[in-house]
Amino acid sequence: RGAANLFMPATPHADPDPGAGAIRGRRRGMNTLGDEADATRDGASDRETTRGASTSATARTVGLNDVPQDVLHECIFQLEAREQENAFLRGERNRLHKLATFPYLNGALALMKQQWREGYGAADLIDRAISGAQGDDSGLLYHLYRIMSYEDKVSIIPALVGRGFVVTQFAKEGEEKVTRHVPHNHCNNCPMTVGFGRSPNAERREANEAEAKKMGWIIHEPPELRFEVGATVECCMSPSGDVWKRGVVTQHWHHMLDDTAITPYQVRLDERNSDGDEWLIVTPEDGDHIIRAAN
Repeated sequence: RGAANLFMPATPHADPDPGAGAIRGRRRGMNTLGDEADATRDGASDRETTRGASTSATARTVGLNDVPQDVLHECIFQLEAREQENAFLRGERNRLHKLATFPYLNGALALMKQQWREGYGAADLIDRAISGAQGDDSGLLYHLYRIMSYEDKVSIIPALVGRGFVVTQFAKEGEEKVTRHVPHNHCNNCPMTVGFGRSPNAERREANEAEAKKMGWIIHEPPELRFEVGATVECCMSPSGDVWKRGVVTQHWHHMLDDTAITPYQVRLDERNSDGDEWLIVTPEDGDHIIRAAN
């Protein structure tokens, strides 16, 4: 009877069969609960459908086609402007790098000339020594070299090797290979030692290479020359390349006394000079346009 009152609408007439009324009420109640469950499922389905539709709409806006053209053009313009700015900064960095390394290279060559005149076969490129060889009374160059990075200083190594020097590059300060055996100034303040050509002593060269490998140093040497000492060659004697003279190679990596230049070959020509003496010349490069095998 309680179930009937709960699920059946109130009527002014009494039910002749209360039990049947209760059963009918239960059935109606079950139908009502089922309807509510169906409605709940339908609502959930509708919400899922709406959510799916909104998700699809959100996903579509990610594409470039959905971005407004004015916004897209503005982003492209900003990107191009930033790329131009980065290119300008890279160019400025390279320009300043050249401005700094050019006097450093000239100072290294001046120091090598000074060491050669004093009878030394090599020189440590210490900041103070380089600036002193350049007559830096004001100390401006010294302070410039002090603030140069290790990478900036060792960037002159190819230019030195191209001139015939042998360069021993010390490990960078802070690396594992820098040990107590390396003087303090043999790092950033003195990143390398420069020597006049390769040692003619093979055992000494091997010892130097073994020590460099142990300490983590790098030895940069000029390339192997094509012609051995004693080889018969022909040398170009005119800018036009039509005058060649025959001679014999007498020395590798000859050092000019009045300059820091080291030339690949010294050659004694078969022809004597105007005074009747031996005619010794040097070749600035090891190329077929300068020196070639004799026919």
